[in-house]
Amino acid sequence: MFTLRQYLTTLADTHGLTRTLGEIEVCRDGKGRICYSAGNSAVVFRIRCEGRVRSLRCYMHHPRHLAEIYGEKLLPQELFIYTSPAGGVWVDVVLSDWIEGVTLHEAVAAAAEAGDTARLRRFAAAFDRMAAALTADDWAHGDLKPENIVADNRGRLHLIDFDAMFLPAFAGRHSPELGTAAFQHPARTVRDFDASLDDYPAALIATVLHAAAHDPSLLVRYPAEGLVLDPSAVIEGRSEAYREMLDAFARRGDAMGYRTAQLLRSPVAKLPQAASLFAWRLR
Repeated sequence: MFTLRQYLTTLADTHGLTRTLGEIEVCRDGKGRICYSAGNSAVVFRIRCEGRVRSLRCYMHHPRHLAEIYGEKLLPQELFIYTSPAGGVWVDVVLSDWIEGVTLHEAVAAAAEAGDTARLRRFAAAFDRMAAALTADDWAHGDLKPENIVADNRGRLHLIDFDAMFLPAFAGRHSPELGTAAFQHPARTVRDFDASLDDYPAALIATVLHAAAHDPSLLVRYPAEGLVLDPSAVIEGRSEAYREMLDAFARRGDAMGYRTAQLLRSPVAKLPQAASLFAWRLR
């Protein structure tokens, strides 16, 4: 187990700390602070390597299946991290292309604040395309949420952070994590580890995006819920935001949005209808 502080201390001076990458430079902001984002198990640094801006994923808790998930992007024993002033250890990292943009959460919040329905419709349509592929395929992201989707400068969406991914090779195993609770069905357990993992969060995110495209004020008037519909509150019938979203779909005659939103009341985590609904959206 390693800490964020250990990584920040180590990468303050990267000279001689890599096995195969050679010299790397950690990017800094206008105030000289190291550019990074931290999650539950990993911290991602923006670096320059061989003349390119890259993403260096470093682990505070080492997940299972990294080799199967990341393939050649996983660099075993690549980075030396100081665990004390006098010594340290070599650790695995994942090196990927850096995607320039902002998270879907940030992009949608800004569009809703500006009342930009056209932009919100574009985000909803782009997410539908992503969700249609995810719910129809034999793999799953495992922690689908707006913070794990980057919107680039052309409005295209890119998935990031595949640590909780399901692949067919993992069939029969327990899930290494349960994803972010705010986007997962409350009934999900470690035994739920298959290609259907993204069904519920995809339906939830699509519901919010399409409802916001009809009425951007929904995301402004419910700041506590923001881009999130609390799954427990939805299932138990106590989410006012969810009720307003259903009303928005009904007023606009958006039958597909209404049907997708109704999936969120499911008593179970698997949503077999999700793939067909997203496929219909694309038609």
